[in-house]
Amino acid sequence: MNFNSSKKYSNEKSDVPIFIGGMERSGTSMIRAIIGSHSDISVYQWDHEFWIQFCPSRANQWKKVPNQHLMKNLLEDICSTPKYEQLTHKPKFEKVYNNLINSDLDNIASYPLFSGIVFSAFMEEYKFLLNRKRWAFKSPWNEFHIENIFEAYPNAKFLHLYRNIFSVTSSLKKLREIKNDTFLIKHTIKWNKSVELVLINSKKYRGQYLGVNYDRFVLDPETYTKIICGFLNIRYEPDMMKMNNHIGWEGNNSSFKTSIRTISPELAHKTVDNLTDNEIGIVNAITQSYMSSIREYHRDFSISRMEAEYLNLLGEDFYAKGNEELAILTYNKAAQCDTSYILPLYNLGILYYQKNDLETALKYLLMTLKIESHNRFVIIKAGQIMKKLKKIDEVQSLYTNYLSQFNDDKEILKELNSLKETFSISSNDLSETLDYIKQIKSQNKVDNYSEAIELALQKYPDSLDLLNLKAELITQTGNMQEGKKILLEIIKRSPKHVDTLNNLGVIEYYEGNLNAAKEFFKNALILDAKNEYAKKNLQHIENELDNIAVNSTTKKKYIF
Repeated sequence: MNFNSSKKYSNEKSDVPIFIGGMERSGTSMIRAIIGSHSDISVYQWDHEFWIQFCPSRANQWKKVPNQHLMKNLLEDICSTPKYEQLTHKPKFEKVYNNLINSDLDNIASYPLFSGIVFSAFMEEYKFLLNRKRWAFKSPWNEFHIENIFEAYPNAKFLHLYRNIFSVTSSLKKLREIKNDTFLIKHTIKWNKSVELVLINSKKYRGQYLGVNYDRFVLDPETYTKIICGFLNIRYEPDMMKMNNHIGWEGNNSSFKTSIRTISPELAHKTVDNLTDNEIGIVNAITQSYMSSIREYHRDFSISRMEAEYLNLLGEDFYAKGNEELAILTYNKAAQCDTSYILPLYNLGILYYQKNDLETALKYLLMTLKIESHNRFVIIKAGQIMKKLKKIDEVQSLYTNYLSQFNDDKEILKELNSLKETFSISSNDLSETLDYIKQIKSQNKVDNYSEAIELALQKYPDSLDLLNLKAELITQTGNMQEGKKILLEIIKRSPKHVDTLNNLGVIEYYEGNLNAAKEFFKNALILDAKNEYAKKNLQHIENELDNIAVNSTTKKKYIF
């Protein structure tokens, strides 16, 4: 094992400790081994009852005995367990005690804060012995004491593991911990309460509390570990998946192959055929009743919806921090958890829209509309993207279908009318299309003019008149070289295209090539003696050439 002997973390305190909780047989030891294999994290080697037993049992002494005496009692509790003696790296009671004696223990506002200071002193010493940057602590049922933990550590991060109740129950029975029906009833009630805490706390402590579904984790452990690392604000290290840099845990008594230390979905998803019909009936009855009561307060509650919701919230947090890659991973996992939940799909659509990947953005928004076909916010955004992609028929159909159900929606009706006005282009008559586009041009609607040209070119990609109009627009908006390139291509295909000859003359003029410009205007008039633009431009340039002869350099405006 490598305990980072070259690093110097001894004087750094853990401002953001990590806690791991969840019911027994739910993968908490697996997560401890993964997180504990990170080069910066020291996870306590064993489970410990401090927060679930010792801390509550001493609460009645708060303000009744001297704080120094209470501190010693708590520290003795920590160091009195059998597994303390088995620690590979053991914090010495005397050293931790002396560190605490030097602390101000008399001006602490609450018992949880006081307990947190004592526990931190022990964990900081443990972290020092492993020479790592942050400490973490795992024990089943920590989630039932979350308020005390977060009061003691306001910046803490909490990972809550949970697993299918039948798998948990079956696993406990194989360990002979399901002793009778009374025990099974208590266990099932506690499992349901634990799962409800995921629902409550992932919202109450957003950004600090993350549920992790064991059954989903083992199917894609690397992706979920990356998400967890993002949540913990640590870099992902591929060697974490080997789980061989955390001391004390060898994978025994769990669903993992100890010889190669890799996560095994086949072993993790064991059969539950050791449960009797009576036991299955008890678990079903209690769980269905409990879930029904949850739905009275949380509409549409289900385990899959809960997972999708907290992963979607986490994805939003990742995106807000600028981590697009993790946001995409997390949104996709959220969408997989509950295929009827639209928010992660919508968020993916918006994310790709902001990345200017319009086709992918539209794909996700249309997936959203398959679930909620009349969601107006999604329809508006999808319509905007369709317009940018020149999918005019599709956006008209989208708006029309929506308005057939909600004909009083003034905003979308306005969008549809604007669309018809802007893109009223004949699909069969190029001449009418050109006339309509020139009408838009005369109204100085630059954006509509540009969109209309692009749409028309989709229908008539070989139209030299349309290409000429596009070159005019590009030139007028400042990209003269790109416009000139298109015009020269037109002349190659049709040397007698009058409007293009005139436009090339204008560009040559603005580039300072007056004689070349004059030749383009003259050639245009040879082909069409009545062309007013070419006439005026030729007259302007002849006057300018005359002025040059008398040392006048005043330029006049030339007409496309």
